[in-house]
Amino acid sequence: MASGQIRMTPETMRGRASEYRIESENVQNVIEKMDSLLESLQAEWEGAASEAYAAKFGELRPSFVAAKDLIDDIANALDKTAEAVENTDNEIARQFGM
Repeated sequence: MASGQIRMTPETMRGRASEYRIESENVQNVIEKMDSLLESLQAEWEGAASEAYAAKFGELRPSFVAAKDLIDDIANALDKTAEAVENTDNEIARQFGM
């Protein structure tokens, strides 16, 4: 799979970046929903078990945020790669007087 060839156009890369951004928003929505559910749950459930559950979610939440950040990073990298491919192609074309 690692042949070193780029087999997609800059437009396709930007399209994929947009898809990743949509998924990043979905992950953000999940994080916000889980925060809301935890808040509601804590209003209805008191005690050691509730506190333990909240603590466990508190441990896991940064992983959700890190996943969202990684998805954002991938989207940004795709956009930058698309721009680099376009710039390189344009520069090569200029060298040939096109």
